Amino acid sequence: MSGWSVLAAELDRWQEQGRQATLWWRDDDACRATPALASLLAIAAAARIPVAVAAVPAALERSLVDAVVAAPMATVLQHGYAHRNHALPGARNAEFGTDRPLAAVEAELVAGRDRLRDAFGPRFLPVLVPPWNRIAPAVVARLPAAGLSGLSTFGSRDAVAPVPGLQQCNTHVDL
Repeated sequence: MSGWSVLAAELDRWQEQGRQATLWWRDDDACRATPALASLLAIAAAARIPVAVAAVPAALERSLVDAVVAAPMATVLQHGYAHRNHALPGARNAEFGTDRPLAAVEAELVAGRDRLRDAFGPRFLPVLVPPWNRIAPAVVARLPAAGLSGLSTFGSRDAVAPVPGLQQCNTHVDL
């Protein structure tokens, strides 16, 4: 069964129970304009549905900026800094784990935030989407100081606001 079929079946069950799901749409790993991104942005525009584009600041190309600026339903989130694995060998991939000094991690977060803010202006929302959906609790605690007011990973969350000044809104379906 495809991801779309599983989602449709789950939403049907919700409807049968009188429940309504709230959804938001996020695309990850964006660096440049691609045919797939153009399709996504066209669907969002035609359906008038907002879409969040999680962009990798260190790999940002002008073509992505141009594509997003021309797409009225798109906003940009920060997808890490360079989408580079810093985990020790044998550990699960993580850009913002416990394997680097916190000051170096925070400096990258600020540099990434600044680059996206400068490129996208008000279309940039200060929300971090960590690559591989992994982030150390010590890094989460530093996000507001780095100028980030939102966090999105995958799966359930412990709290809507894991630390003061930070809201968390996760994804639960990966199609």
